[in-house]
Amino acid sequence: MRVGLRTGERHFVFDVQRDGPCYRVHDGSVDHQVRAEIVDAESLLIEIDGTRHHVTFVQNGDTFCLAIAGESYVLSRQQLTAAGRHVDPISSPDILAPMPGKVIQVLVQPGNSVAGGDPLLILEAMKMETRLLAEGPGIIEAVNVNPGDLVEGGQVLAVIKYT
Repeated sequence: MRVGLRTGERHFVFDVQRDGPCYRVHDGSVDHQVRAEIVDAESLLIEIDGTRHHVTFVQNGDTFCLAIAGESYVLSRQQLTAAGRHVDPISSPDILAPMPGKVIQVLVQPGNSVAGGDPLLILEAMKMETRLLAEGPGIIEAVNVNPGDLVEGGQVLAVIKYT
């Protein structure tokens, strides 16, 4: 099966094949052995080439907000053409909480310009800090939380108008 994903302005196409209890994922140059185990409705354990990662996630349609090792990522499934190219490269304007937690820092205000990869907010969940980053260049339209606020997984924390 061919899978297309986007994070920010980066697009990826993977070939995924079941291989017994694992999956073989080809990223265009290298094969990876991947095993996934669901822990609960918002977390799973993923082993990639023998390295284990605990992942928490929130899904909203074809968009996933993942937190791995203190970093957060927004991934969107992409429709692929017959040639395997992606279409509709549009970033979601909503910055979502990847899991329930507490807002530690708000690093932006409405009207601020940001570049891809700029930190926007810092959350604390499960005794871990997670930085939420801008997916691409844009202007902050809204910030819906303050330091100290408790948030739910999937809650909209800020809104960006991507340029």
